[in-house]
Amino acid sequence: MSNFSMNIDELMDMLEQKRNRTKAALEIYANSSATKLQNHARVNKPWTDRTHDARNRLNASWEWKNENVLSIALSHGVNYGIYLEKGTSPHVITGNPWLYWQGASHPVKKVNHPGTRPYPIIMPTINEIGPQVMSGLSILLR
Repeated sequence: MSNFSMNIDELMDMLEQKRNRTKAALEIYANSSATKLQNHARVNKPWTDRTHDARNRLNASWEWKNENVLSIALSHGVNYGIYLEKGTSPHVITGNPWLYWQGASHPVKKVNHPGTRPYPIIMPTINEIGPQVMSGLSILLR
């Protein structure tokens, strides 16, 4: 018959060290993945830049949602980002008190806007870069 003994405190310390190293590696990976998402979105945006605000304010970030959930997010930093993503349906624009623009023959009280087409970048970026991020994650966690 053989005897087996184990120091549980030493084992627990080793497991805690492994957990801390894994968490640190995940944070580094999340940061680089967020940067990759952000850069891809900024380079591949489908709209024509006017002020460059919409492109420059595409932001990716990461955070721990709780002890075991790491979240990476990509978002617009401009208030009209939702309209770039989804477009707008036809709508009426009313002025106060009149609408006028260069070349108009006279001021008007309202304009029937035909709507705008969408220029999505968030989901196309996630669909393209997301599988690469997940593949790298599986390698990291081996």
